[in-house]
Amino acid sequence: MTSSSIPGGISDEEAGNPVDPRAVHVLTGAGYDAADHSARQVTGEWLAERDLAIAMTQRHREALERLVSRLPEERRPEIRMFRSYDPAADGLTGTDLDVADPWYGDQDGFFTTLDQVEAAVPGIVDEMRSRLRG
Repeated sequence: MTSSSIPGGISDEEAGNPVDPRAVHVLTGAGYDAADHSARQVTGEWLAERDLAIAMTQRHREALERLVSRLPEERRPEIRMFRSYDPAADGLTGTDLDVADPWYGDQDGFFTTLDQVEAAVPGIVDEMRSRLRG
């Protein structure tokens, strides 16, 4: 799956837009390439083809759960919070598991978000490997 095939949001207001230039700056500095990525809206049809959906915030989780509730039971993916894969976030619940949204802040917020994402990714990779083996 390419990065451009990964939906990025629940609403359609950012669909088609490129990555925020502040995020591109932070990602490029950390060695990531976000040049070809653009936002796509998550849909029920997209979710029906997955067995796992990972939400960045509790608000996103609730929106995903509403979308999933409209699907037949056998086509509903599991929904998890992104930071639930971060060992340092163990014991956190609800909005305490939200990945920081840097949109309305300054450049530093994008570094915080990157730190949170990078802390959780090894756990996500381990989970995917386990699911593929199982």
